[in-house]
Amino acid sequence: MNFVFGQDQLVANWVQQRLAGIHNGFGQYSSIGIEEGGILIAGVVYHDYRRFSIQISMASETPRWCSRRTLSILLGYPFNQCMVERITACTSKNNRRLRSLVTRLGFKLEGTIRRGFDGVQDLLVYGLLKDEAGKWINRKTKDEQQTVSA
Repeated sequence: MNFVFGQDQLVANWVQQRLAGIHNGFGQYSSIGIEEGGILIAGVVYHDYRRFSIQISMASETPRWCSRRTLSILLGYPFNQCMVERITACTSKNNRRLRSLVTRLGFKLEGTIRRGFDGVQDLLVYGLLKDEAGKWINRKTKDEQQTVSA
């Protein structure tokens, strides 16, 4: 698997096509994609940057994208590069798979926007603070460890 950097529009379009409720795009954004065999299998869009916070939206075709290294890069970007203090993730109440993932990553359920997803389903708001993300953003990959020790 490889990361796709610098192809923000391609990745954002791919993510938007797979997400319900994103009808007007993401506004200003950046993105990171994950490809396998030259084909996108997952993408994360970072949008609604507000100096201390940023929102993420993601989509995937397979769970194979999800590794510790990938999570470290995807969560490290907003905290280490954008220098935010929090990440916000929103999902429909019915999306149990994503709710489980964000909870395991350390996100906390912060609120419910009734009928906020599509006018019928509730929208759940999750947040992850920088000091709660230590195991992801302070982790060095094997490549980084070899560079440091060389």
